[in-house]
Amino acid sequence: MSWQRAFARGVGAGDGTAELLGVSVINEHTGGQEAARLIHQPGQSLAEHPRHVTLRIDTLPEHITLQFETPLRLQHEGHALPPAKVSARALLMALVRRASLLAEIHDGKPLYTAGKFSRMTEIANQIESKHNLTWRDWTRHSSRQQRTMQLGGCIGNWQLRGNLAPFHDALRLGSWLHVGKETSFGLGKYRILMEHGT
Repeated sequence: MSWQRAFARGVGAGDGTAELLGVSVINEHTGGQEAARLIHQPGQSLAEHPRHVTLRIDTLPEHITLQFETPLRLQHEGHALPPAKVSARALLMALVRRASLLAEIHDGKPLYTAGKFSRMTEIANQIESKHNLTWRDWTRHSSRQQRTMQLGGCIGNWQLRGNLAPFHDALRLGSWLHVGKETSFGLGKYRILMEHGT
């Protein structure tokens, strides 16, 4: 209903209108492809559907690639880091903080204790990384602030190699929850690629 009302009223800088055609839920991975199921179309009631996400339990190998599909904004002292300044530690610990904070807010307890967090920071420092990231500018108009906002970030592939086992849950959750700043706008979306591109 929120989407239908927003589209009817107009969204974006030009107050563009749209029509909501349907809502689908993605709740599992099948052969590396996300399986979507239509659960709502205008004029129909919402169909019953799973209300949770089940993470794949297979462990990640020691070498993976993250393919960033929307701009990644890792920040330091309030400024988004360009491709030349991002690090595996900054990325992995941003994932850990986000997953743990959301667990604390919605489930009442963080995913990681302070001791485990410190240990993961040490392990993150040992992860090797190589990336092919470029900067992509992205602009949005804030109706609330009545100004245009520059929200660019890094796009491309990022290879990680090393002991990724402690980050398994955070990496899997991040592929659903995104990572970095401005995730509420869809930024920081990535896919985990392994040997066969899945």
